[in-house]
Amino acid sequence: MRLLEADDTALLLQGAPDKAAALLAPDEVICDTTLDNIRILFGAAGLHEVRVDGAAAFRAALPQSLIRLQRRAYYRMPAPSAKPLHALIPRAGGKLAVLLHDISCGGIALRDDARALGSAIGQVYPDCEIALPEIGTVTASLQVRNCSEAPDQDRATRRLGCEFLDMSRAAMAAVQRYILNLERTRNARLAGLA
Repeated sequence: MRLLEADDTALLLQGAPDKAAALLAPDEVICDTTLDNIRILFGAAGLHEVRVDGAAAFRAALPQSLIRLQRRAYYRMPAPSAKPLHALIPRAGGKLAVLLHDISCGGIALRDDARALGSAIGQVYPDCEIALPEIGTVTASLQVRNCSEAPDQDRATRRLGCEFLDMSRAAMAAVQRYILNLERTRNARLAGLA
């Protein structure tokens, strides 16, 4: 099934006529989907068949709760592409600005296509700064935890997964506020409000 529409009270799901009997028999159908590479589970109760533009569909009550499954200690959000974030990493001769791929309260993923940083697992970059829009600048040491390369159009991209070290509670709270702002903005955009 595929989500066609959602409002404040119900979900409208694209149906498969040959599966109608199996879907309508139980009181609740467990739905399993993904959003931004995060697995989401929810129960669709009160499922009944409807027609949308002559095609079979199913209407279900809006779920009371969702389960988000992400195999990590902290919720991770992709960094916005419209307003890219950079980590300023102290280097000999100045600070190197490296693009953020994603951010969580536990760390960041850096996109180091220029291979300006070392990729040795365990390498520590002290006193790195990230300017979070509408929040402020946070400072922490970054420790490389993983490195991966993937083809991207005409060249390979390199992603460094880094864990925050020596981060103050205030900086952690600032990162959490920033992630909540990102999620709020994304949800408003998905709902057509932004």
